[in-house]
Amino acid sequence: MVTAKGKGGLGLGGLKDLNLALITKWHWRFKAEPNQLWVKVIKAIHEGVRWFKGVPVKSTVTGVWKNIGNVNKHLVKAKVMIQEKLKCEVGKGYNVVFWTDSWLDDTPLCDSHQQIFRLAKNKKALVRDNYIKVGETLNWKWVWNEFGTDFSVKAVRSLIQDNTYQSQSSRLFFWNNWVLKKINVFVWRACMNKIPTKDALLCRGMEVGPSMCQNCGMLEESAAHLLVTCVVARAIWWQICRWLKIPYPTTFESV
Repeated sequence: MVTAKGKGGLGLGGLKDLNLALITKWHWRFKAEPNQLWVKVIKAIHEGVRWFKGVPVKSTVTGVWKNIGNVNKHLVKAKVMIQEKLKCEVGKGYNVVFWTDSWLDDTPLCDSHQQIFRLAKNKKALVRDNYIKVGETLNWKWVWNEFGTDFSVKAVRSLIQDNTYQSQSSRLFFWNNWVLKKINVFVWRACMNKIPTKDALLCRGMEVGPSMCQNCGMLEESAAHLLVTCVVARAIWWQICRWLKIPYPTTFESV
């Protein structure tokens, strides 16, 4: 149910994914709002520790910020690399870490030039410490290189879900915007054999009497039989296909 509609799910999303996306926004704000008072307080408390990527987190200090700082561990499990999504555009260089921030391309220099990074004396050096200003002053700002210049919780949540959830159905379900949502949901449930047919109820341990189809009495009542292969359903499909001049469905997957 939490899988995106494009991958055959219902598209409801997960609360855990939404929570991770909301927490990730604080990583964005920490980079994008360096002059805010709360950022200066966080740096004063946590920046003394040995850290290179993400946001500074001192393990001995408890509180909400510790959870915010550790969100990257959960994002890595979802195959979401926050440092690759956070990129700085050229400017003064006062708030951009030369080695660990993405400012030349999508990959930080500490990853693309690992051997040189090991030799660097100051791994926390800013960009302003590594270039000589010539001419007019440049301005820097942080952007999300996939989602535009503004942070989007929805986009991050979708990215987490795309890398976490896979369709539970062997057949990818395509949602139709021309019909009512309740019809889409019913067909989606039928594709997953989740409608209350007799064979589905028997699998859940419910007593339903004979499992044969009440319409034809020839085969067990399953979603595929009830909606497509039953003689009653086939007669209805035959009339519909003649009217619309479309191919006649021979299996449930071909509907």
